[in-house]
Amino acid sequence: MRSQIFHAVAVAAGRHALLEALANRLIDAILAACPRVTRVDLMVKKPSAPLGGALDYVALETGKDRDTRLPRPGK
Repeated sequence: MRSQIFHAVAVAAGRHALLEALANRLIDAILAACPRVTRVDLMVKKPSAPLGGALDYVALETGKDRDTRLPRPGK
């Protein structure tokens, strides 16, 4: 299952303008690739976020259950 998750994350990762978009795409990819997984909790950290001030990183923590996942348009 690790290789399935790694592959799903590698394919879904890429450039995203928002951490929320990246997190949702990663969660959806993991749930699609691993039918036995019923919930995904995820923290995404972005170092050096352009917010002004001295920050180590900005983080977003989110999660989804398989049964509450909304279908994406075109899927």
